[in-house]
Amino acid sequence: MNLPYNPSVSRYYQVSRLIQMRIEAGIISNSDRLPSEEMLCREFGVSRTTIRQALGLLKNHGLLNGRRGAGTFVSAKTAPGHVVRTLGDPLHHGLGTKVRVVSIETIPAPARVANFLRLPFESPALRVIRVHRVAGAPLSAVVTYLPPDIAAVVRRADLRRTTLQEILWQKRGLAIARSVRTIRVQRADETIAPLLGVSLMDPVLHIQSESYLASGEPIRLADNYFREDQYQYTTEIQYKEPESARPAFRREERG
Repeated sequence: MNLPYNPSVSRYYQVSRLIQMRIEAGIISNSDRLPSEEMLCREFGVSRTTIRQALGLLKNHGLLNGRRGAGTFVSAKTAPGHVVRTLGDPLHHGLGTKVRVVSIETIPAPARVANFLRLPFESPALRVIRVHRVAGAPLSAVVTYLPPDIAAVVRRADLRRTTLQEILWQKRGLAIARSVRTIRVQRADETIAPLLGVSLMDPVLHIQSESYLASGEPIRLADNYFREDQYQYTTEIQYKEPESARPAFRREERG
């Protein structure tokens, strides 16, 4: 089959997403055996190496399992295709993620960071990089920037068991009052791609979070990069009645 693959995205990744969508839609059921590698090669018009990479990715996510001499099967209890969070909740709260602290270091603040934290350009800022994993697979990479005076209270051991928000409160008495989040799709760069286990330029969900104290002082800028196949962001909107005068007609009671 000659499929319209996106040349800017890894071929094996696109094949894995097509198979995953079939599993999530119920086209391929739990415990079903997948066609042979040769048949999949013909169906998707790709090499055996590409098929093996695609299947390996799905096995790492818990969607497939291989049985020696029998083939590849859909896991009896497939992992959810997306982890769902609700707007306003902490992005990782309640997900049972395991955190790996990649680095904690003081760096010259990039222009965007300096502007937000109200620091002179290229003055020091604290940068913390962490990876959150669910069921052994990367869910997100988080790059957080903080004022340099916070460095003394941010320790690697604490970050493995609690959040930066709690550390700011417990160690410095700083309570985050509000956050502004901006959601966009970006391409994984040379820093984020290896942390998430995706290929360079693969699409990722980027949620930028700007956090402020009650005084309005900016305290934290976080770039959350989520695998687009593992995370879904949901919001509920509640509407108020218009402030203008009520309509003259009488509302009929529903029987």
